[in-house]
Amino acid sequence: MSTRNDSDNRPAVSFVLTVYNKEYFLPAVLDAVVAQSGDFEREYVIVNDGSTDDSLSLIRAFAERTPNVVIVDQPNGGCSKAMNAGVNAASKQWIKPVDADDLLAPDTTERLLEAAHTTGCRLVYGRNNLYQRAEIADFKPPAIGACAAQEIPDRMMFVLRQSSVNPSSMLIASDLYRDVGGCDPRLRYLQDYSLVLKAAWREPMALLSAVVFWKPAESPGRVSDNKARMYQNMNLVLFEFLSRHPD
Repeated sequence: MSTRNDSDNRPAVSFVLTVYNKEYFLPAVLDAVVAQSGDFEREYVIVNDGSTDDSLSLIRAFAERTPNVVIVDQPNGGCSKAMNAGVNAASKQWIKPVDADDLLAPDTTERLLEAAHTTGCRLVYGRNNLYQRAEIADFKPPAIGACAAQEIPDRMMFVLRQSSVNPSSMLIASDLYRDVGGCDPRLRYLQDYSLVLKAAWREPMALLSAVVFWKPAESPGRVSDNKARMYQNMNLVLFEFLSRHPD
């Protein structure tokens, strides 16, 4: 599949943000998304997953001053259902997921699109680093600049051994996301792992040799801090996948 939008020969990207009680982080996160460099068509799909803080008000204020915003407001169902709802509402060729406390480098999307174009892969991702929560108002991720991308050899062994593809690190073709069934809706943790396993089984994936986003070293209420539940969900994902693909 081409990385170009047939209507004007430019890529077209839907940024899909899933939000649950992230009012502290949202202003900086949204600023980083809007500031993405590159000549591509874009829309912003923001899923409010039943937030009980002021997140929804911030999202609505953002939509009033920003074109091409789609808001999905739903009862809390967890990150998998939120991501699937966002992709269902998206209209563009590529999906750029963003967790609502992660900060993208200013050229993240541009570089991921380049990686997809040069490798021919419809799932590409980069690495991540940390920022301190108290520094978010002043923290400015540096630009990535020129960097190498390569298709991952023996991708299934790579993905089975480790879950290193955070949603904010990836760019995925929207039809690939839908064709593999999206994220497992039963999961409230590791939704990205269920998606990447299925996508990697289907076709090649590529790694960009750069840090593409920064995540907070600490984020109150973050689901990934529950290590026991994370491992439980990881084993559920692996068991389900291996049951479907015993070969």
